Amino acid sequence: MSQSLLKTRPGFATSAANASIEKISLELAHLPDSEFLTAYALSVSEALTADYFLIGRLNPSSNLVRSIRLAANGQLTENVTYSLDGTPCAKAVEGGSCVYPDGIADKFPRDVMLRTMNAQGYAGTALHGEDGQIIGIAVVLTTRPIANESEIISVLEHFSTRTAAAIETAEHLDRYRFAANDALDGIWEWDVLTGGAVLSDSMQALLGDGARRQYDFSKVENAIHPDDRPKHTQALRNHLSDNQPYDLMLRLRGQDGGYRWYRSRGTALRNEAGKTVRMIGGFMEVTDPISAPSLSND
Repeated sequence: MSQSLLKTRPGFATSAANASIEKISLELAHLPDSEFLTAYALSVSEALTADYFLIGRLNPSSNLVRSIRLAANGQLTENVTYSLDGTPCAKAVEGGSCVYPDGIADKFPRDVMLRTMNAQGYAGTALHGEDGQIIGIAVVLTTRPIANESEIISVLEHFSTRTAAAIETAEHLDRYRFAANDALDGIWEWDVLTGGAVLSDSMQALLGDGARRQYDFSKVENAIHPDDRPKHTQALRNHLSDNQPYDLMLRLRGQDGGYRWYRSRGTALRNEAGKTVRMIGGFMEVTDPISAPSLSND
């Protein structure tokens, strides 16, 4: 069989799948969300004898996936970022779950990563966020043909809800910690690797952008007064490259088309290797029009 688009139903999992689900569940039951993703990646790798297991965060606006956890031969390894274009992950996102038991690298010749990993079998399941939208994907890759596709898909689907919840909880906590001590008028989160951004409801209201949440980061940058953009860009670069504080005064265009002074600050979120993965920032309106220009870092 060259391809299977599967969606398992409760009660139809195989005995092997039920055994794997029970084993993984016992290992993960006591863990908080902050520890779940790492433990899940390692548990799945062991239970399913997966050569590679990836949990990825999708940016639908750029069609890029940033891996949050990547296990190789049962050990966590450096994360990757890749485009969905020409990959089996695109099929998994479209169909909910997708299995290619054998010959995956030949079927998707544009996917260089498959050849680098010497992949033969592929199984993937889309991850849905709390609003029902697809936020990511969980993928098993093997260097041999897959003989237990029903077991793999059953496991991935069984844990997909908690996996998605753990991803979103971690992101919510990062934003909460950033904003905990300030009454911010709007918060933005920028995925540096995929180029996507999430604007808080208050940020959307500030810019007048309706109910959509996924944007390119330029949505925020374009609202900054043209005269203030160079210092914003320089401050951003200094923060990302040299960890200098990103904290400056600038003018931001609101939904009425007028500009007001805001304090703009942010912080980079880095991985274990010190590489910036995401950045969270926010705006606080400055109500004193006299002091604002004097703090503008001109």
